[in-house]
Amino acid sequence: MTNTRSIYEDNLVEALLSVSKSKREFASAAGVDVYSRNPVLQKELDSVARAEAAGGFGASTAVAVATFAGSLATSNLQRADELNDILRTRSAAELRSASRKALTQSGVPDPLTERFLDHYWYSPRHETVIAASLLAIMGAAGREHFIERALAANSEESALFFQQVAEMMRGFHTTVAPIERIEIFFGIPLIHGRGGSIAALLPFDRVHWTARTAEVAAYVARTHPKIVSAGKLVLWTPGTLTERARQGFAALGIGVRERTDAILPMLD
Repeated sequence: MTNTRSIYEDNLVEALLSVSKSKREFASAAGVDVYSRNPVLQKELDSVARAEAAGGFGASTAVAVATFAGSLATSNLQRADELNDILRTRSAAELRSASRKALTQSGVPDPLTERFLDHYWYSPRHETVIAASLLAIMGAAGREHFIERALAANSEESALFFQQVAEMMRGFHTTVAPIERIEIFFGIPLIHGRGGSIAALLPFDRVHWTARTAEVAAYVARTHPKIVSAGKLVLWTPGTLTERARQGFAALGIGVRERTDAILPMLD
């Protein structure tokens, strides 16, 4: 842990002017991520929030710096319907502290947790949703392996990918089958559900049958023959597969579930 402020944390002067709170509220109302790296969006949010704060400064409202007085209740983090409210109303420092606690309770070692929280591409939103999702799949082994794999993110898009996989895992755990173990296979998280099922969760709009996809799918099928023969190896995606991809997975004995949004919901 360090005392340096991350690129996402509130500037002290702006916090005094209530800019950070206003900014979060406007972003929530507009349906955008307050921690987005889009410079145009950030400029607009800053402009509106500063104007709002300036209008209230010096009036009857007493302005004070809000200090962090404890972590968020981890029980709140486990409820998907409460996450948006937490993300909207809490500061980056509060979200970071809550995420740290959630990851610790999920069995993630402290050094790995700090590397994840200090990762350049993960915003407080990404971190909180991932931490909350892992906390929600209580009892699952290997959650630390997911965080270790998530350190490979090298863009905002790949950070979102890992966030969405974590959300899909939470949905699978609560609505399909309790997750017993998370395995990283060729860099892809595979989840082992109670009853012997294995699921690959791919939050893509469209799944194509590429040489890499064929190679990984064939290896997974070859190393889990009993699961394949029982029809319990399934790929889940909120998007759709090309016809060639459907044929390729079917030939290997791998099942597919498309348009899974209703069963495995995601915030973003």
